[in-house]
Amino acid sequence: METLRIDPKKIEELKELVDEDDPDFLIELLEDYMDNSEENLKAIRYAIQAKDTVTVVRTAHTLKGASSNIGAVNMTELSDQLEHLGRGKTLEGAVELIDQLEGEFVEVKCELEKETARAGKV
Repeated sequence: METLRIDPKKIEELKELVDEDDPDFLIELLEDYMDNSEENLKAIRYAIQAKDTVTVVRTAHTLKGASSNIGAVNMTELSDQLEHLGRGKTLEGAVELIDQLEGEFVEVKCELEKETARAGKV
């Protein structure tokens, strides 16, 4: 059985927000999430390498919020764990977490690309 990376209820909630005058809103929202997440993941990895806990906290918090908004449950949880590491002024285990987060993002992005393709056909 395939594991869902995105909470379908959250996607339905987002679809309900789509204005008939702007049917591309959902597509734009999901594409922005994908683009911004890639940048945030790069920034987190760089900050971990630089031992910059402030940037890890700030960027992980941003990614956590965005992931929660689109229903990416595992991305939200992993981002939260990274944020807590940084708040504790330690990055022990952060490399493993960012590795997991990047792997999860590959799966999330795949699901979101399918969703944007479906939304484009509406």
